[in-house]
Amino acid sequence: MTVTEGAGSSGHSVTVTASAGTTTLASGGSTSLSATATDSAGHTGLSYAWSDNGAGGTFSNTTVANPTYTAPGNTGSSSVTRTLTVTVTCKWTSPWVSSSANVVLTESAGGHAVTATASASPSTIASGASTTLSATATCNRGHTGIAYAWSDNGAGGTFSSATSANTTYTPPANTSGATVTRKLTVTATCKWTSPWVSSTANVNVLERTK
Repeated sequence: MTVTEGAGSSGHSVTVTASAGTTTLASGGSTSLSATATDSAGHTGLSYAWSDNGAGGTFSNTTVANPTYTAPGNTGSSSVTRTLTVTVTCKWTSPWVSSSANVVLTESAGGHAVTATASASPSTIASGASTTLSATATCNRGHTGIAYAWSDNGAGGTFSSATSANTTYTPPANTSGATVTRKLTVTATCKWTSPWVSSTANVNVLERTK
């Protein structure tokens, strides 16, 4: 918490204090904020403006004394500080008089995570025909070189490359007399740090019968 006082040329001043309900947040966590301002001339109806100085978080309302702040999420491997600033302005007389106060929060590192998605084109094929599979994966720490592993969960088909993001899948011939669903799974793994972190995505391909 900081306390600051802004003064105009006439000696008119505003004094501001600011605080947070908790100053250590989980990644993407929230906290209640409180600002109190006094005007040397006794004016009321002061205006408030909160900012996180470009951090990317959100306020429930930036123009009230007591909003809730939600941090943007910390995808790094160590804690970061978020400096929040409230500026309070008295607009009763000209020139207006303003003063600011800061609240410093610590946002803990987020968990290491990978998010994977998968698609097939076409998603309906003739018996024994091929389809093109595509997988994408993102690491919340910005790591590249994600490892991929495709599986048809024991159906007995083949992949042109089971370790590529984009591959061709050929199922076994469908002689069942009815359309069957081939559930294909891709596992994407980030191996930059230990322990490794993985995510899976599924895509269904309908294989018509002969």
